[in-house]
This record gives sequence, C-alpha cells and structure tokens, in this order.
Amino acid sequence: MSRTLWLTVEIRLGRRQFFEQAMVDSGSYRNSIDHSVVLREKLPIRNNIFPLMLETVDGRPLINGPITKETPPVEVKIGNHVEELQFDIIHAPRYPLILGIHWLETHDPNIEWSTRTVSFPSRYCHYNCFRHRWNRRHCDEIIAG
Repeated sequence: MSRTLWLTVEIRLGRRQFFEQAMVDSGSYRNSIDHSVVLREKLPIRNNIFPLMLETVDGRPLINGPITKETPPVEVKIGNHVEELQFDIIHAPRYPLILGIHWLETHDPNIEWSTRTVSFPSRYCHYNCFRHRWNRRHCDEIIAG
C-alpha cells in the first residue's frame, strides 16, 4: 500500500469539469498542478506576481527554476466539500495535483491513515466549504423562531 495520501477531486471551471488525483503533502506549502494537466484541460494561465523560488528537501533549488505561472481560482470538490483554489503550475508528472500544508492548516481535516480516508469536521469547513450550508438569514430565522 502506498504511504501517500491521494484524494480524488473534481475540478470545475465554468461549464467544464474533470476529475484528477491530488496528493496531500505536508512538506509542500502551496497547492500545485502539473503543467500537463493544465495543457490537457486547457486551463487558463496567468503570471505569478511574485515568482516563487522553491527548494528540494536537501535545500537545492528546483531544476526548473522559479514558479512563474499559476491558474486562476477554480472550483475544487472533494465529496461534498467545495472550495475555490488557485494552483501554482509546476513540472511534476507523477503528481497531477498537490494540496500543501496551507490547505491542511486551513481545513484541518481528520485523516484516517489506515483506510486513507479524509473528513472535514472543522468549523472553517462547516461555514465555508459545504454546499448544503444555510444562508445566515435562514439560520437567524430558525434560532429566533
């Protein structure tokens, strides 16, 4: 069994949608997408305002140089968990998508390592990431009712 945690994600941009595998990587700070996925799915590309210099685990700079391109925000769905994410575009053919530590810290998911399953019980996700969430007005009416 692989020691890597992979999640099947649905990505939507306008009317287009596709499914891809995302690796959860606490060693990566930001979210990334392999350039071949961007080309295959014809995702829009924009310049990073501040190119990112990244290092490998041993401190060497990435061979491909700084990360200069990114996607605009796209809708990302994992089960009933939905959000908009922007991805840095990198050359990583073995890893189509990478969800980094910033994503983990924001959503604080529960990970069951023995079954490689993820749930999102955090307060942040409850209020920001679920399609079935009620609007505030409706909640206020129920509380007041």
